[in-house]
Amino acid sequence: MAAERYGLREDFVIDAVKMYLDTEMTSGKYPYCISDRFTQTFGAPIPTQCFQETGLQEGEPTKRERNSSSRPGHTTDDHISHRSYTTVQKIKAVRDYIQAENPRAFARDLGVPAINIIRWREKMSTVLFQDAHAKNLYIERLCAQARDKFLKDIDTALYKWFEKQPKPVADSDESIIAKAKKIATVDKAVPEISRLWLKCFKQFYHVGKGET
Repeated sequence: MAAERYGLREDFVIDAVKMYLDTEMTSGKYPYCISDRFTQTFGAPIPTQCFQETGLQEGEPTKRERNSSSRPGHTTDDHISHRSYTTVQKIKAVRDYIQAENPRAFARDLGVPAINIIRWREKMSTVLFQDAHAKNLYIERLCAQARDKFLKDIDTALYKWFEKQPKPVADSDESIIAKAKKIATVDKAVPEISRLWLKCFKQFYHVGKGET
C-alpha cells in the first residue's frame, strides 16, 4: 500500500485522497463519476452533481452506451465490430491483410477489427478443405445453424464453378483440387486438400461416383 511504501499513516493518505476527489468533483473539470471501486475503498460518496453535469439521471446509460446499444449485438465492453461480411469479402480481406505493409493500419482503414481477419485466416489455413471441413458439413449430425456458413458458401461456389466447366471433365478430382488450392491459398504456402473432404464434396453434389 502507498502508506506503507512511503512511511505515511494510512488515515493521512485516505484523508488526502478524499480531499483530492472532493476538489475534482466540485471543480467542474471532470464531469464524470468516480467508480464504485474508489468509493468503496476510500468511503467518498459520489456527488449527485456529477450525474447532473452529464445531463443524465443516475442509472441512465451514457451517450456512448446509447449509441452502442443501437447496434445489434454491441455492448460497451465489446469493441469488436459485429458487421456481417460476405465470404468473398472475408477472403479478400485476408489476402490484402497479409500483403499490407502495415496490417494493423490496413485493418483499421478497412473498418474490420484485425482480430476478425486473423480468425478468418486461421480458418482458411487450418479448416478450409480439411477433414474438419468435411466433418462439419457432411459427416457430423449437426443442425443447420451449427454448420459453418463460411465453409458452406465456399463449397457452394466451388460446385457452381465446376458445373460451368466444359463437359466431360477429364479428371474431376484434379480439377476440383486445383480450384480448391487456388481458393485456399492466401500466402506463399500451397495448402493441402483433404481427400476426405474431396470424397464428401463429390458425394454430396453427385460429382462422378464419389470415388477418390
